[in-house]
Amino acid sequence: MRLMYILLVLTLFSCEEKEVVRRFELPDGSVLSQFELNQKKAELLKGVKAQYQNASIIEELVQERTHGDTIIRSIQLRINTGTTAVELETTDPLLKFGIGDLLRNDQLVYLDGAAPDPSLPTMYNFWFTSCPPCIEELPGLNQLAQRYAGRVNFVAVTFNDEAMVNAFRAKRNFNYIHAVDAEDFIDALGITTFPRNIFTTSNGQVTAIAYGLPAILKTDGTPDLDAQIKTFSTYIESTL
Repeated sequence: MRLMYILLVLTLFSCEEKEVVRRFELPDGSVLSQFELNQKKAELLKGVKAQYQNASIIEELVQERTHGDTIIRSIQLRINTGTTAVELETTDPLLKFGIGDLLRNDQLVYLDGAAPDPSLPTMYNFWFTSCPPCIEELPGLNQLAQRYAGRVNFVAVTFNDEAMVNAFRAKRNFNYIHAVDAEDFIDALGITTFPRNIFTTSNGQVTAIAYGLPAILKTDGTPDLDAQIKTFSTYIESTL
């Protein structure tokens, strides 16, 4: 009987849950504790807070695996500068249209004889040549156009004239169909600040309205284009 009691006690001790240790693996192969990870995040934020007061760290899980009693989470850190893509259906009272409305583009004048394919959904980017945030999002806009080439129309709409837009395009890549002298069209929509982006189905129905692309950086401070275009890709995919 005494032997059975001892065996029972030993079994209970062996079944006690062991403390789980969590570690975080970064893309460079370094493995950090939770404390070290928090320090890493604080260091990254310190480097960008002077320029982006609303910056925050995005922690994206890539993979999770177990090694003995240790859970190792492979993660990717990104810096969100605080400039995010925001739907405007209920947040911008100046807009004269909303989700579900039809957007007619038959009054637009296009450069180079190009015009959007009426059988395809369309992303409209509203911008102008001396708009800094408009220029800042160009790499991401071009990447979207490349990713969905032949499946979606990408139209850049501005109140600038043909000469100004052509001078701009001579210096910078902006691989969209360009509509110029569109002040009346822009005013009719109630768009007063830039950039703005509108997403429509092939029949012109508005499915999403957004500010500019979110400014997300890699930890080395360079733009993370894949992360930047993620939200807009979701808007586009919903129209296909």
